[in-house]
Amino acid sequence: MKNKKPLLLDEAATGMTLAQEVLDVNGFCLVAAETTLTVAMLASLKRRGVKSLIIWEEQELSEEALEDARWVQCEAWRQALEQRFRQVEDDANMQCLKEILLTYRLQGLN
Repeated sequence: MKNKKPLLLDEAATGMTLAQEVLDVNGFCLVAAETTLTVAMLASLKRRGVKSLIIWEEQELSEEALEDARWVQCEAWRQALEQRFRQVEDDANMQCLKEILLTYRLQGLN
C-alpha cells in the first residue's frame, strides 16, 4: 500500500516518486506529481531553494491489514456503484452492467 510521506530534500534519493507536485515560492510547478526523481532533478530543486518534498512510500502490511484494506476498498466501490445506479433500479440491463463493473473492480484486488 502506498502512503504519502513528507521528506526533506536532503533525504530524497533517485528513483523515489513524487506524491505531490513541487512548487516554487511563486506557486509555479517545478516538478509534476508522479515524477520519478533523478540526480539532475534533485540538484535543480536544491539550487531553487526547495527544502522538502512529498513522496510515495510503500508500506508493508500484515496479511490481516491487507485483507482489511481490500474489504474497505470493495465496500467503497460497492457503495459508489449503488449511488451511481440508484435511479435505474428497475432496469435489468443497468443492474447487469453494475454487476459487471463491480466484478471488474474486484478482480483487481486479488
